[in-house]
Amino acid sequence: MKKLASTFFSMTSTGVLLVVFAFSIAYATFIENDYGTATARILVYNAVWFEILLLLLAINLTGSVFYYKLINRKKWAILLFHSAFLVILAGAAVTRLNGFEGSLHIREGSENNRMMTEATYVTITAEDGVESESITKEVRFSPYTRNPFREGFKLGSREFTVENLKFVPSATETVVEDPDGGQVLAMLAVDRTSPRTDFLLRPGESKEIGAVRFSFSSSSDSTAFTIREEGGRLFFQYRDTVFATGMEQGEMARLEPGVFHLFSEKLIYQTGETGFVLKKYLPKGKPELIYVPSHAGTMSDDALHIRVTSGDDSGEIFAFGNKGKSGVPGRLTLKGVNIAVSYGSEVHELPFSLRLNDFQIERYPGSNSPSSFASEVTLVISSLPLATQQDPSPMRIS
Repeated sequence: MKKLASTFFSMTSTGVLLVVFAFSIAYATFIENDYGTATARILVYNAVWFEILLLLLAINLTGSVFYYKLINRKKWAILLFHSAFLVILAGAAVTRLNGFEGSLHIREGSENNRMMTEATYVTITAEDGVESESITKEVRFSPYTRNPFREGFKLGSREFTVENLKFVPSATETVVEDPDGGQVLAMLAVDRTSPRTDFLLRPGESKEIGAVRFSFSSSSDSTAFTIREEGGRLFFQYRDTVFATGMEQGEMARLEPGVFHLFSEKLIYQTGETGFVLKKYLPKGKPELIYVPSHAGTMSDDALHIRVTSGDDSGEIFAFGNKGKSGVPGRLTLKGVNIAVSYGSEVHELPFSLRLNDFQIERYPGSNSPSSFASEVTLVISSLPLATQQDPSPMRIS
């Protein structure tokens, strides 16, 4: 035991641990520069092996204090040096285990206490009309890592498993041929009040873009833009006039409302302020996630390809979301249970508010490029009784 202690608490062991630590954070810096912060967190900063390394370093420094009897007036400088490292490690541990990061959006003259977390979460909700279940797990995904996620839950006598098949950054949906698939069409719609939206429709599904609700093989809503299939071709009917033009011509054709017209992939359609295109239709296909590069002119959310399994039954859904915003849940029904899976950040309500009194920006002379920012904010603690509340002096944050 003494031999083990003399080896582990030796200066050589301390030096080795410090060198490994230095190489680790240097490695993480290169990863962050080339592959992004999320990848660096997954591979190094939030990895179990890195936590074990820090724990061994803390044990080594603590043990060295007692092994070399540093609690001595003659060795107070060395003791102070060791203690400084231990305080840093303890502070990092407290922050890591109990703290969280996020962003707080405040407009000038207003206050806010709702912070959007920097971390991302997968949230699973399930209900069958009698029982319900909700699970939230923190996750970190990157296009350069494996991104495993698997969670099980039980609702009544039914057991379910939710697993991530693929993570796609800046994703959009498309359709690919599948002999075992069903009817599916891919569309693109643009409205003056909303950005470009790429979406899929299967029989019985609908999607609302601006003032237009697109519906496939469903006649329950007479106000919807209804699409149906006949003889391998698509037709549509809408209550208002629709204009159509070719991709390479400027002349527009006027299509009368209330009657069915051929829905072609080679035309651009417009009704009111909404324009749309049929990108692709497959009588036997399945949805698939694809990456959309940033230079394509659109900013898409990340997406998870999720499989939900219960016994021999399974279903797949896409959950779109991103860091810094709430995700849009993907939904399916399996064995009579309605299941929703969402991916994104969560909102944390803080026990205090921040009021933005003034936002200041300075620019380089002769240019619109900003050179510095500054904000004057007031901390508002609303939990105090009104009689004891005081408006403190503003703080300046640069």
